[in-house]
Amino acid sequence: MNEMQVTAKNSLSVGNSLFVFSLNHHQVSLDDREKLALDETALVELNDAVAKLDSVAEFMCLKTCNRFELYASGLTERCVEEVWEVFRRFYSVPEQKLKEIVDSKHSAQMIQHLFEVCSGVDSQMIGETEILGQVKRSFEDSRSTGKIGGAFNRIFPKAFQAAKWVRTNTLIGQGQVSIGNVAVDLAQRIFGDLTQRKVLVIGAGEVARLTAQSLVSRSVESVTFTSRTEANAKDLADEFTASTLPFSSILKELHQFDILIASTSAPHAIIDKKSLKRAMRKRSYEPLFIIDLAMPRDIEPQAGKIAQVFLYDLDDVSGIANENLKNRTLEIEHCKQVLSARSWATWLDVMRRSMTKSLRDSIENSALPETDSSDLKR
Repeated sequence: MNEMQVTAKNSLSVGNSLFVFSLNHHQVSLDDREKLALDETALVELNDAVAKLDSVAEFMCLKTCNRFELYASGLTERCVEEVWEVFRRFYSVPEQKLKEIVDSKHSAQMIQHLFEVCSGVDSQMIGETEILGQVKRSFEDSRSTGKIGGAFNRIFPKAFQAAKWVRTNTLIGQGQVSIGNVAVDLAQRIFGDLTQRKVLVIGAGEVARLTAQSLVSRSVESVTFTSRTEANAKDLADEFTASTLPFSSILKELHQFDILIASTSAPHAIIDKKSLKRAMRKRSYEPLFIIDLAMPRDIEPQAGKIAQVFLYDLDDVSGIANENLKNRTLEIEHCKQVLSARSWATWLDVMRRSMTKSLRDSIENSALPETDSSDLKR
């Protein structure tokens, strides 16, 4: 779907359907999210399949460690059904089961959901800061490839503004909640002073970079990066004056490190229990702290049963981050009320613009009876 096609479709109206399909931590356990995670090839195929639907005006896919969402605006009443038919083909679970775990929201509720996602109110770690950047990147990527047109160009910027308001005017993100900060705070609980600890960061994406920032801010002196793409690891190492390790050497060098932080996009575990057992023997069973922030997970879950291996996954990290959640319940409710009002105003604006344009198009397309000029003289 190119930009001209999106523009042409949106010239008809904003669409009869505005909706999102969401697989997230609210309905799906970590084990099931891992099984349902789509790899890059599947994501490309899903995007291509939705783009071919004539009923779809515009759409965007959002993938993070704790959610996969497909936002769409449709032109016909069949749009939701047709997108669902495409969506379900990519998941190897019975359709009824998929319907039970997919959160589907429409119209104003879809907009409010987007606002809450961008603001971190709907995150597994309430108030986390990474999600806004992830939504912005997905939006820009979709817009640059012609998948986004009129309606989303109004809705998403409003969501970004709402997120900024929440972070500026409420305590929802007090303490700058981020996966990186929480991971490093957790490491401090285990070791206390981290300055002399050796850290291996596996992966070179945004999570790895944010974690490295947190490590450096705690004066950690020994940080090593490794990634399947060596150039990416080197870029991070240069940014933080750190070292690199060839990806192929991870298992051989595991015993050298006190802390492992993993966040790759590998489709399966890259470190198994057997390898960690071997590393622990070489360490004489000195404590090894591991935070697995990947989805699917990078570390075989059974590895956490090894003596002196402290393994934490996304659910563990989120639970720790939300320890003081009860103290912020009123703040969360306040945020939701504000976001509800803002999302409703955005929905009314979208509908007003859609109706105005539809009416204008209807008038312009109405064929007036041909009149003979001589009739006008009579």
